[in-house]
Formats: sequence, structure tokens, C-alpha cells
Amino acid sequence: MNAIKSSQATKSSLALVLGFSLWASSLKTYADPFGLWINANSTNSYSDASKWIPIGGSLSGPGGIPGSNNDAYIFDGTVQVANGGNFNPQQLIMGWENWHVGEFQQTGGTTRTESWTRVGYAGSQTFNQSGGSFSASDLMVGWVNPGKNPGTGVVNQTGGNFETRSIAYVGLQGGTGTLNVGGGTNTSTRMIVGWTAGGNGTINLTGGNMSVYESSLVGFDGGTGILNISGGTYTATGTPSVYGADNLGSFRIADFGVGTGTVNLSGSGTVNAARYTAVGGWGNGTLNIT
Repeated sequence: MNAIKSSQATKSSLALVLGFSLWASSLKTYADPFGLWINANSTNSYSDASKWIPIGGSLSGPGGIPGSNNDAYIFDGTVQVANGGNFNPQQLIMGWENWHVGEFQQTGGTTRTESWTRVGYAGSQTFNQSGGSFSASDLMVGWVNPGKNPGTGVVNQTGGNFETRSIAYVGLQGGTGTLNVGGGTNTSTRMIVGWTAGGNGTINLTGGNMSVYESSLVGFDGGTGILNISGGTYTATGTPSVYGADNLGSFRIADFGVGTGTVNLSGSGTVNAARYTAVGGWGNGTLNIT
């Protein structure tokens, strides 16, 4: 029923291969110093300082890991946060080059980013959460690093709590993003699925609870967005905008810009929409209930 050290030699080699001196100078708008994670085909704890390469100075976190005024870049390999962990970087940026394949894995503990969390800024990046608590200021899943191929980002949540304190973007500006929620709790202030031309975003809710305080925009400003709800509960509160805009309602499905948006509600999926839903308008919007 539906309801609506690496050793110093290794570091020097990496600097030569990747051209870190030039690369780092292009990142002055980001937190400096920052830490790099390049540990292909291995899984290691975020707290292992020997796995982080500091660029631009010492890292401020416990034992020499990225702290609240350092960005944390994951290029290759898996960073793990488990029970008892407490990871607090300025930004979490996953992927920089087209060939980067990385993973962030949270099974317990607490992670908080003071600014953006980017999953799939370039390459292919995956975020897996089965437990613990993760809090991001803004979330970007599937974006594009200028001058690189569009990134691919996937977030899989089967448990725990994931909070986006501001806006969650899934598939934006040329990137491809997927958010799969099968358990746990996922909350955000605003949700945008598929933003601007070339942005392709998909959310699959099969279990657990998703809650959006303000509005959910599916296929926004030229993007393509799909929201599939076949289980769990999606609550679209539709509270008037905290960003100074007019009340956007609970759902805007391809209603801003020439985008394409689709919402599919099926199975045991439940939607609680406190305010109005707009389908179409300036774009191509579809709402299917089966």
C-alpha cells in the first residue's frame, strides 16, 4: 500500500609524479595545509597518520591527521571510521583525477565536515555507511573537477545517521550521482536531484527514513533527476525557505528550468508531503504511483 609514510622518498616521488607544487598552488581557496590519502587497494583507519600525506604544513588533527581546519582528499583506497572514531576535517573531497578510485567507509563512530563533502569530484568514488553518525555542511554526490571528466559518486546508506546541515546535491553540473538509502536516517535542509545541464542524479529509497526540512527539487535547472521510493518513508516537510526564497513547497518535479524530473512511488514506500507538489512547469516532470 502506497502513502503519499609513507616514507619521505615516497612522498617526494608522489610530488614529482602528480606535480603537487603546481597542483597545490591552484588550491589556495581550500584549507591549507591539507591531507592526501593515496593508498590503492587497501583499507585503513582514518586515524593512521602514516597514511596521510601532509601538503603545505602539518595537519592539525590528533596524531597528525586532517583536523577541522584541514581539507581531507581521498584519491585511492579506503578510509574507514569505526566504533569510537571521531573524524573532523574541514572538507572531505573524494577524487581529483579521472583515474581515481576511492572509498569512505563508516561502520560506527562520528564524522563531521565543517564545509563541503564531495563524493565523486572526479573518477569513481563510493561512500558506504552502515553505522555511526556523519554530518556534512553541504553534500555533493557526482560533480566535475574543472578540466577533468565528470565524476561519478555513489552513496550507500544501510544504517546509521547521515545529516546534511544545508543542501544535498545528487548529480550536478555534468556529474553523475546516486544516493541509495536502505536503512538508517538521512536528513537534509534542501534536496536537489539532478542540477544543471549534464547533471544526472538518482535517489533510491528502499528502507529507512529520509527527511527534507525544506523542499525536494527533482530535475532542477536543466538537470535530470529520478527519485525512486519503493520502501521506507520520505518526509518532505516543505518549510518556507531558510535561504530567503519564496516557499517552494514539498516537491518541485522539473518545475524550475528546462529539466527532466521523475518521482516513482511503489511497493511499501511512503511519502509524507506537508505542502504542495508541482509537476512539470518549465520542464518535463512525471509522477508515477503504482
